Amino acid sequence: MLIIETVTTLENRDTEQFQATAQRFGAALEEALSQQPSGQFQVNVIRFQPAAGFGSLVSLDMSVVGRVTESDVKNIWTNLLSRQIPLRGYNLVGVNFDMKLLEGRPQCPEFVGREPTDLPRAGDNWANLLLNNAFPCSGTVTAWQYYRLSSQGTAYVGVWRLTPSSQFLLVDKTELPPAQTGPVEVTLAQPIKVNSGDFIGIFYSSSTPNNVIAQATLDDDAVPSEQLYQNYRVQ
Repeated sequence: MLIIETVTTLENRDTEQFQATAQRFGAALEEALSQQPSGQFQVNVIRFQPAAGFGSLVSLDMSVVGRVTESDVKNIWTNLLSRQIPLRGYNLVGVNFDMKLLEGRPQCPEFVGREPTDLPRAGDNWANLLLNNAFPCSGTVTAWQYYRLSSQGTAYVGVWRLTPSSQFLLVDKTELPPAQTGPVEVTLAQPIKVNSGDFIGIFYSSSTPNNVIAQATLDDDAVPSEQLYQNYRVQ
């Protein structure tokens, strides 16, 4: 955790204000980190909490692809907190700062995302773009796995891309037709080509009244925070 002086407390991850603030701060941090000589960094804001007197404590996950050592990561954060690396629009304070290194995924994994399991929420039929459920390298998608809560209803899983003009582009999609509840795997007859940074999104037709794929939020305490994704919801 670290203190951001210029961010107010936003405890509900489902609000547009939280998502917009988390996206802005994450983008500013990724911009600062992009100036480093090695590594590709991705930031996922998990939580904002009240700080004593001002600003907020922020919890976040940071993943990196490239030749970056544990010592490199610690030095980067030291420079961020001492403001040797400028962070546009924000002031960081190292009070209560803590960092835990997790075992990273391989650069080109065979599987992207978390293993599908039964989760407590169903939700509505809004589109859910999982901004940091991203492909760390270019490749092809050969199958989709998900956990279905209802045997009725059709969903679509898509590969999405953020364009230079800050628009979301649907690269390709796969229909997930009605099927038995529980774990489901859909093998693709034609693999989908993806670029590094493309991400996964779930969406529905208007004829499907409710979400059919299991999901959870931080408040559910159902999965570790590092397995939750920054979600952009679209009606």
